[in-house]
Amino acid sequence: MSFGRKVTISTLAASLALGSLAVLPPGSKGVFQRLAGTATVLADTYGSLPSAAPAPLNNEDLLRELRNLHENLWSDDEKDALRQARTNLDRLNSADAANYVLISEVATRINAAVSQSGGSYDALTEANLLNLLKGLAFPYTDDGSGVTAFLQDSGHRMTLNQLFELGGVPGGLDGAEGLTQDDAAEFMRQFMASLKRTLPDNMAALAASLTDSDSFKNAVLDLTARVYDDLFRNDPGRLTRALKNIGITADDMYQVTKKIWSRIDPDKNALVAVALAEIRANGSFTQVGSPSDNGRSKSFQFKVLDQTVPVSIVDAQVSNASIQVSKNPAFNTFKLLNPDNSDASTDIVLKLNAPIESLKGRELYRQQGITLNYTSPGYGGGGGGGGGGGGVKQPDPRQIVEDIQKTIGQVKEQLEKAAPEEKARLLQELRSQVESSIRRMAALDLSATVKVDGDKVVPVIDPVQMIQRIKDIAARAKELNDSLRALDPSASPAKVELTLDLGGISAKSAEIPLAKEILQAARDNGMDTIAVQVNGMAVAFSAQEFPSDATLRITSLDKSAGSQANPPGRIVAGVYQVEFAADGQAVERFAHPVQLRIPVEQAANLDPELLSVAKIDGDHVILYGGTYDSATKRQIATRYGMSVYTVVENRVSFGDIGGVQDWAGRQIGVAAAKGILEGRGEGRFVPEGLVTRAEFAKMIVKTFGLEDDTATENFSDVGDGDWFRPYVAAAVKFGIVNGRAADRFEPDGTITRAEMAAMAARALVAARGYTYVQDPAKAVARFGDAGDINASLLDGAATAAQNGIMIGEEGGLFHPNDASTRAQAAVVIYRLLNK
Repeated sequence: MSFGRKVTISTLAASLALGSLAVLPPGSKGVFQRLAGTATVLADTYGSLPSAAPAPLNNEDLLRELRNLHENLWSDDEKDALRQARTNLDRLNSADAANYVLISEVATRINAAVSQSGGSYDALTEANLLNLLKGLAFPYTDDGSGVTAFLQDSGHRMTLNQLFELGGVPGGLDGAEGLTQDDAAEFMRQFMASLKRTLPDNMAALAASLTDSDSFKNAVLDLTARVYDDLFRNDPGRLTRALKNIGITADDMYQVTKKIWSRIDPDKNALVAVALAEIRANGSFTQVGSPSDNGRSKSFQFKVLDQTVPVSIVDAQVSNASIQVSKNPAFNTFKLLNPDNSDASTDIVLKLNAPIESLKGRELYRQQGITLNYTSPGYGGGGGGGGGGGGVKQPDPRQIVEDIQKTIGQVKEQLEKAAPEEKARLLQELRSQVESSIRRMAALDLSATVKVDGDKVVPVIDPVQMIQRIKDIAARAKELNDSLRALDPSASPAKVELTLDLGGISAKSAEIPLAKEILQAARDNGMDTIAVQVNGMAVAFSAQEFPSDATLRITSLDKSAGSQANPPGRIVAGVYQVEFAADGQAVERFAHPVQLRIPVEQAANLDPELLSVAKIDGDHVILYGGTYDSATKRQIATRYGMSVYTVVENRVSFGDIGGVQDWAGRQIGVAAAKGILEGRGEGRFVPEGLVTRAEFAKMIVKTFGLEDDTATENFSDVGDGDWFRPYVAAAVKFGIVNGRAADRFEPDGTITRAEMAAMAARALVAARGYTYVQDPAKAVARFGDAGDINASLLDGAATAAQNGIMIGEEGGLFHPNDASTRAQAAVVIYRLLNK
C-alpha cells in the first residue's frame, strides 16, 4: 500500500460490522444518515434509484469504500449475485414468526435482560428486532438513502432507544450523553483492526479451502466468527460495552449474521463476490528483493492486506509474450524474466487457480507497466549474484538504497501537508520500510560456499571479503538512517541485522565458524544482531556477545528425541540442538538474549496462538512460549541458554471458566498453552482467584522470555529454595518489579491493578523498546478515579493504558487499588503477547 493512500474501512469489514450493528443511532448523530451520498455510486451496479432520494450527505471514507466495491465487481455474475441477495432480503417477512429463528440468539439475550431489568421495553419484539437486523445485515442496498429512511422511521427509533437503555448506555439514544457518530466510528475502526489481526492467520485456511465450493464459501463466512471474537475481546468502545451489558456475545452476532446471509444468499454467491472484490481492492503485486540477471528478472509476491497469497492458487498471465513467468512455491514468488539483453515491459493479470469450477480462472488482480531494465555486466557488483565475495550472494545494495530513497522523497512531500497524527503514521511506516530495506541488503546467501565435512556442512567464509561487505552494508544503512532522521530528528535508527543464510542442506548438522575479526567488524559497524539460518531454522544473537572466535552448530535431531520427553500437546516442528562455543569452550549462558526462529510444519492446520517453543530437557519439556510470525511461518522465542528445542501446539482446557469465557476464555487458553499460566488443581483454573506478586512476576518473565539463572535479588522474604526466586530475580534484573519495602518483596501479597499495569509497562520498555508516555496524567485522565493511582505507579499505569494493556472497567474507572483476579491477569498477559 503506497504512502499516498490513506487506510480506509474495508468494505468487507463494513459489511460485517454493519451486519452486527442493530444499534447505530439515526438522526443527526447517525452515521447511516451520511450514506445518502452513495446513491449515484451504486446506481450502475444495483439498478435504478427511487424517484425521490434524500439530499446527498458527505462521507468520503464510506463513499470511497463503496466505489472500490463497485469498481472491483468485474463480472455480471458477481453483480447479479448481490442483486439477488437484496431481492431475497426484501422478501423476508418480519411479521412471519417462522423467521424469528434467524435472530434467536440475540432475541433470547435481550428477552433475558428485559426480564432481569423489570422494566418496560415494549418495542423490543422479535418482529422489530428482525426488521432492524435484516436491514443492517446487508448494506449493499439499491440506494444508501433507503437505509437512512429506514433508520429514521419512528418505530425503529423507539426500538433502538430501548435497546440502548437496556444496555446501560448513558443518555440512551437521544440524550445529551447518548451514543454519537464518534462511537460508531470507533466501533468501525476497531472492527477493521480486528479484521486485520484475524485475516493473516486465516489466509492459509482460506487458500486450503479452495478444494471445493462449499469449503471455500464456508471459510469466507466463518472468518466473521473469528473477527467477532477478536472484536468483542479487544474493542473498549461504548457500543461493544452496550452489547456485552445486554449479554449478547460475539458468537450470538456471528450466528445471526450467518443465518440471515444463509437465507438470502443460500449458495453464498454474493458473499464470495464481496470477498473477491475485497481481494482486488486490497491486493498488491509487490516486488521482492532487487532485480537480478543484470536487471532482466524481478520477483514479486501477491499480497492482500500485507499477507502473502500462496502461488499455488494463483496463475499469472503477461501481455508481453517474450517475458517468461515462473513460480517459486518455497517463497511464494512469481519471477518475471526477459531472456533478451534488452529493456522490456508488460502488464500482468493474476487468476485464481482452484478446482472449484465457479471460481477457476476468476481474475484477482491486474497491474500495468511492470518494467525489466537490462544493465550490462559490471553494474553494482551484486544484483542478486553478488560479484565476488567467495561465492557469497547478496541483493544489489545500491539498487535497494535507490528504491527506498525514492520512497523517502515521496514521504517528505506528504509530510508537508499532513496533520500531526498522519505525520506520525507516515513516519512509523517509513521507518518500517527503511528497516526492511536494510534487512534485505544485509541478507547474505552463503549456500555456494558450503563444504561437506562428514555428517556436517561448513561454510568457507573469506574474512577479508566478509568484513568489506559488512562495512558497505553499514555505510548504506547509515545513509538511510540519516535520511530518516532528517525527516524525524527524534527517530531512533533502524536496526541492522546481518543474516548468514546457508540455504537448504541435507546433512544432519551445520557448523558455522564466526571469526573474531568478522564479529569485531560487526560490532564496529553498528550491527545489532547476527542471524544464522539453515533450512529455514534461524538463530539470531547479539553482535556484542563474543569477543573472540566462536562457532555455532545447529543439528537436526529425530523427532523421537522430543516425543520421548512426553511434551504437552503435539510436536509441530523439527527438533534442533543449538550449541555455541567460544575459544573452543561450550557457552552455557549469554549476556544478551538469543532469538530462536523455528519453522512450523503444516501451519495452516494449526492454531498459531497455541504454539510454544519447547525445550527438551532430558525426559521432560519446558515451555517458553514465543510468538508466531505468519509471514515466515516460524515460532520465535528468546533464550539466554542453548539446548534442544522444538515447537508444540498445546491445547489446555479448564472446567471452571464458564463464567469468564466470553471475555477471558481465549486469553486463559493461550497463556496456559505457552506455559505462562497454570491451573490450581486438576482441570481447575480458579478464574476469580487473586494473583500474588510472585505469580505475576513469573507471568511477566515467561511472557517476555526473560528467564536468567544468573539474576540475583536481595529480599529477605525470598529464599533460595522458593519456586518463585528465579522469576523475582529476573524481574528485578530487568527493572520490572520493586519491593514493597527496601528489603521485602511480599511474594504472597495480592497484586493491585495499578501494580500489574506498572509491571506490564516496565516489561514493554525493557523487552520491547517502548517508551513511557510523556504526559502520564493526561493519559489516565479519562478514568474517573485516576487520582487514586499511586504516584510511584503513575508512569507505568499511564503507559499501559495508552498502549491498550489496561482499558478500565465499568463506568470508566481504573480501580487502581483493587486486587487483580487470575482471569484479569490472563487478559493482560494476552495483550502483552500481542505487542
